[in-house]
Amino acid sequence: MWILDPQRKVPIPEAQLYVTLQEARWLRDAMIKLIADPEALEHEHLGDGAELSIAIVTKRKLATGAYTPLERELLRG
Repeated sequence: MWILDPQRKVPIPEAQLYVTLQEARWLRDAMIKLIADPEALEHEHLGDGAELSIAIVTKRKLATGAYTPLERELLRG
């Protein structure tokens, strides 16, 4: 798992996530959708006050340039 702060352009080694029941259901549904086709160039967003972006990382997607240079640097670590 990788957590990136795109504004500061640094990885975050630890984070805590607090969600409402509605947000937890949305997160579950978003993950089911992403898992159904992990190679799709898709991601999901959650949040009103703070935003969480979620994507499934695969070797193929890393090789195709599906991510920004900053994301590729972090994900290839």
